[in-house]
Amino acid sequence: MLAAVPGPGVKDLLNMTPAEPLRIVTFHLNQVGDLLFSLPALASLRAGFPGAHITAVVRPSLTSLLRSSDLVDAIIERARGGLLAKARLIWRLRREKFHIAVSFSQAEECVLLSRFSGAAVRAGFSGGHFASAFTIRTEKAGPPSTMNNLRLVRALGCPVVQNTYVGLVKLNQDDLTQAQELLIKAGVNLDAPLVVLGPGTSRRRTIKEWPSERFAAVADHLATKKGAQAVILGAESDPQIHSAARVPLADLSGHTTLRQAAAVLKHATLFVGVDSGLMHLAAAMAAPCVAIFGPSDPNLTGPQGQGHAIVRLSLDCSPCFRKTCPFNRECLENLTPEAVIKAAEDIWRPRVGCQQ
Repeated sequence: MLAAVPGPGVKDLLNMTPAEPLRIVTFHLNQVGDLLFSLPALASLRAGFPGAHITAVVRPSLTSLLRSSDLVDAIIERARGGLLAKARLIWRLRREKFHIAVSFSQAEECVLLSRFSGAAVRAGFSGGHFASAFTIRTEKAGPPSTMNNLRLVRALGCPVVQNTYVGLVKLNQDDLTQAQELLIKAGVNLDAPLVVLGPGTSRRRTIKEWPSERFAAVADHLATKKGAQAVILGAESDPQIHSAARVPLADLSGHTTLRQAAAVLKHATLFVGVDSGLMHLAAAMAAPCVAIFGPSDPNLTGPQGQGHAIVRLSLDCSPCFRKTCPFNRECLENLTPEAVIKAAEDIWRPRVGCQQ
């Protein structure tokens, strides 16, 4: 572990030796994967400022992923609302008397909340709107990523103690029990290998989706050759997968909380899905992932940890990071079930049990 070297402005704070512990507030993006990308940075903040009180400001839908975590001491929900709601949030932030604010988001709202938080030291990415509000700035390369976030806390003088999110989402026995009950209720035999399918993306990133009937083909193969049972996870059910599959599929889409989904993934022998927050949640739970990539770059946002397989076509136009495609999504439409099945076979390992 490298020793922390306090960044500019932080040295002055540390020399002041405030009567109370150093108080840090962090502002997070709104998607599951993006929050997971910030967990190693939170671990580095904890190591760089031992004894500090850390508060995370996140959307209500994501707070559960930080529950039971030793990465933060408090959570403030950043609910949607008008000027009055934002004014109340600013008033609460100022009342907390933070010393350091860290914004992992370049969204104008988060940048301004950082500025008006009252923190003397404010760290964020350069290049965005109102970036001059930050007293410490660092470059952001490409889309949100763990490496960008670690670069930001390193600018504050924090050591990098972990560069992946694996193991940083903490579950309890209730989460694991609830997941087992959901699987049993859906007709899943817990003694069989469990394959979790993650076909969906956020509504703004449907360009990353792979045809439904090909997920069905993968499920059929693994059920026939490996004796696996497949369960679909996600926000919304995909009836096309069911109609195309020859084997029964359990479907928990829309029926789990984030923590329950994480606990189901902890049971999984394998996850097969597209580049999404669910894929990152699977990797965070150390489930081996067959990750299907098209317009995004697995070198930047691939599953973290060990034992994963990336499946993608090497086209000149990919990765492109587009939200729409002028080439009929050839990077995904031309990707065959056989390529995904081979990747699944290559990394298949018997499940050794589920431990908390």
